[in-house]
Amino acid sequence: MKYLPLALFLLTTTLALAEGTRTWEQSKYEDFLKGTAHGVAISSSGTLELAPGFKLVASTPSSAVWATAIGPQGELYAATGAPARVYRISPGTKPVAIFQPQELQVQALAMSKNGILYAATNPDGKVYKIEQSAGSAAASTGKANGRDARSSTNNESAWKSSVFFDPQTKYIWALALDETGNLYVATGDHGEIFRVTPDGQHTLFFKSDEPHIRVLGFDAEGNLIAGSDGSGLIYRITPKGEGFVLYSAPKREITSLALDQSGNLYFAAAGEKHAGAASSNVPLTIPAANPAPAQTGGPGPTPEPTVQLNTSSAAVAGGSEIYRIAPDGSPSRLWTSREDLVYSLAFVQKGRLLAGTGNQG
Repeated sequence: MKYLPLALFLLTTTLALAEGTRTWEQSKYEDFLKGTAHGVAISSSGTLELAPGFKLVASTPSSAVWATAIGPQGELYAATGAPARVYRISPGTKPVAIFQPQELQVQALAMSKNGILYAATNPDGKVYKIEQSAGSAAASTGKANGRDARSSTNNESAWKSSVFFDPQTKYIWALALDETGNLYVATGDHGEIFRVTPDGQHTLFFKSDEPHIRVLGFDAEGNLIAGSDGSGLIYRITPKGEGFVLYSAPKREITSLALDQSGNLYFAAAGEKHAGAASSNVPLTIPAANPAPAQTGGPGPTPEPTVQLNTSSAAVAGGSEIYRIAPDGSPSRLWTSREDLVYSLAFVQKGRLLAGTGNQG
C-alpha cells in the first residue's frame, strides 16, 4: 500500500506532461477586441499601451447627453434629452439644471467668450440665450458674502433664458461661434445655415442641396466647415457665404469633425449611401418627458407622448469611417469599422485624436 501514493503521483505527472503547455500569440487589433481591456488602450496596429484614466463626472436622469460645452471658469455644460435640460457641472458639486425648455431635447450648445451660453432645441425648436442673472453674474467673479462664488451660480434661479433665434425649421443640429461673436445655426429638412449677430439680427448664410447640415466648425482662415446628411458632403464656406464641396464621402452622413493646429481636417462619416439616401434617415423614437415649467422667452410646443427624430443616432447600417483632408485638399481614409459608429472627435494632449462611438460606447 505504501507504493500507491507514489504510483498515483507518477500517473498524474505523466498525464500532465502528455497534455503539454499551450501557447498562442495575439497581435491583431481584431483579436484584442474580443477581450475586455482593463487599464490598457488597443491601437489599430495591434499594440497595447497604458490607457488614460477615466472617471464619471456626473450622471443625469435624461436618456441621452447630446452636446457639451466648457465655460469660462472651466465648468461643464451638458445638453440632454428626454427630459430636455441644460446642466451646469462644477468640480465637487452636483449637476444643476439651469435650463428646462418644453421641447423634447437640447441638441446643441455654444459658449461665447463673455460667458453667454446658446442652446438649440429639437424638434421644431429654437435657439435660446442663457446667461446668469445680474446678481449672480457679479458674484461669480469672486467671493460673494464669504461664500464660494460657485454656490451663487449652481442654482436654477441664478440663470435666465430667452428665445434668441427661431429658424422656423424642423431640426437644429449644430451651433458655432466665430471670432466676432456671430452665431451660425445648422438646420435640417432644408439644409440651411443661418448667421445671427450678437444683437439677434439673422440672415440665411448658406443654402445647400442637402436635407440636413449636421456639423459645423471653423478653420484657421475663418472659413466655416460644414458636414451634411444625405450625400455625406464636406463644405468650406467663406465669410461671405460662398461655399464649395471639399469632399464627397462614401458614407451618407458626416457625424463629427475636428481640425488640428496644422490645418488638417478630420471628420467621421456613417451610414450606407444609396439611391434615395437623402430621404432615408432612420427615425429614432424617444419617450417625451413630462412638460417642464416654461422659461423666460415664452413656452415652447408641448411634447407628444413620443417623438420621432430623423437622426442617425438610431441604428445605422454600414458602420463608420474617419477621414483626413490635408491643407492641400488631398483626402485619406484613416480608420473604418463595420460595427462602431463614430459620433464625436476631439484632440487631446500630443495631438492625439479621440473618437467617441454611440452604438457600443
